[in-house]
Amino acid sequence: MSNRRLIRWARAPFAIVGAIATIGVATAGAAPEGAQKAPLYGPNIVSSGFSCSTGAAPTAAKFGFVVLNTPGEDGRLTGEVSIKGASANTTYSLADEQDPGDCVNIIQFAMVTTNGQGNANVHFSIARIHSATSVWVGLEAEGFSQVLGSSAVPLD
Repeated sequence: MSNRRLIRWARAPFAIVGAIATIGVATAGAAPEGAQKAPLYGPNIVSSGFSCSTGAAPTAAKFGFVVLNTPGEDGRLTGEVSIKGASANTTYSLADEQDPGDCVNIIQFAMVTTNGQGNANVHFSIARIHSATSVWVGLEAEGFSQVLGSSAVPLD
């Protein structure tokens, strides 16, 4: 094989990789399909910070995770909240923030009490606000002793 052919052949895979990368960039702005997982931050997102569009600000401490999904076209938001290592035997009020840009759609959807190790799980299915572009979950313990929150995930 001549040097010219070898150089042309060696460049071909890079051209294919470049084309694939370009396709990936074109779809990067779209919300991913399927369930999205986000960590639960705390122990007090009121002091560490949160916003309606991004959810809780990351903290060094994590207290489990949420998995959120908008399956099908039925207008539902489904999910699982898994609390790990929070306050033991504590009741939390769970609410979601479906953000269509106005920050007024906080909807309480469940109450859960952790076990002696501070763990609990809740599965839920609630109405979806169709204009919402992202969603996150907040958990408030009795008397605001802990306020946990997830980061926001984009809705498809």
